[in-house]
Amino acid sequence: MDEWSTLEGLGLATAQLTSLARRGSFSRDDGVSIEFCNFCQENAKHHVLLLTGWDESFLKYGDVISELLQAGINVYAMDWRSQGLSGRHLLDPQVTYVESFDDHLDDLSFFVNQVVVESCGVRTSQLTCLAHSMGGLLSLMAAAGDRGLFQRLVVCSPMIMMKCGMPHFVALWLGRLFCRLGMGSSYAPVQSGVDVSRPITMKLTTDKARLATWERIRRAYPIVAMGGMSNLWVVEAIKAQNWFRARAKQVSVPVLLLEAGVDVFVCTSRPFRELCRAVPSCRRLCYPTTYHEILFEKEWARSHAMKATITFLKSGEYPAPGETTVITPPRLSEEARQKKMKLLLVRFCYVVMGAGLGVAGVAFFKRRGSVLAVRK
Repeated sequence: MDEWSTLEGLGLATAQLTSLARRGSFSRDDGVSIEFCNFCQENAKHHVLLLTGWDESFLKYGDVISELLQAGINVYAMDWRSQGLSGRHLLDPQVTYVESFDDHLDDLSFFVNQVVVESCGVRTSQLTCLAHSMGGLLSLMAAAGDRGLFQRLVVCSPMIMMKCGMPHFVALWLGRLFCRLGMGSSYAPVQSGVDVSRPITMKLTTDKARLATWERIRRAYPIVAMGGMSNLWVVEAIKAQNWFRARAKQVSVPVLLLEAGVDVFVCTSRPFRELCRAVPSCRRLCYPTTYHEILFEKEWARSHAMKATITFLKSGEYPAPGETTVITPPRLSEEARQKKMKLLLVRFCYVVMGAGLGVAGVAFFKRRGSVLAVRK
């Protein structure tokens, strides 16, 4: 039984996904197995690469894949080396390790040219790309490097500049120091393994139901859960980000950028502004109250982002180039607003009553203490 059949049995995937999923793997000269899954419908006119972020797997993207398929878009997804279902370099499967981000780019090129083009018969002129976080960085690097893999690109919270808790030059210096000390494959500072039986505490999404779905998938397939990055991974990630930012102007394909307003994983304001200035065809949609994973957010944000993504992948017409559009949550109806105000009023009354009882209680015991003192 493959993964999608298992997830369908758990109520985490649809019968359509199970029936269309075609699993496979490949390896290049180093022998690391890269796992992929393609979803193809007959007579589909549109095709998209789905590139996941760090600590993810294509297994997480069932809802996204379903919507793309319903829109007539075939999907080709792969898990990055040392993550998801793909092979590992190290004995500890929870340590993210890569010797160079060029390995990721070479894996991506192999997947497109040997699997999507050769095996599936899709021309790169037909291919678009939807990428999240780390996948967003790598897709932008591929576009800047003129690898000719796709014609349009949607990046969701791209990891152009990740948040390290310290200046990048300090993190790079520390990472290189640890690597020289023979600790390149060890966890970076404050990184450690995870227990998949425990809830996820990272601020990935404000939608608790979708977060719970990912937790259930991780419990079904613990291999997809990453503990943290290795020292060498941090070094190579920062080098890759620096490489791209220096060459962002070389991106020639149209780009749609989806930005989360409350992102604790990647820097957004300055790097995203610079990207839009460097790439004249870049469009930017900002969702102010969302966390890092917009495609797994509450329905108001997710549905808008998916509609914009599908429209852009199919036609490239939304929104107009150079625009930055802020998407705000829908306002509550008058009835819902009154209901919310009543609830807040009730809570306020409870707080006031509690405070009043507390003050009265303190006064009572003080008075009682004074009376006892007089009697003595």
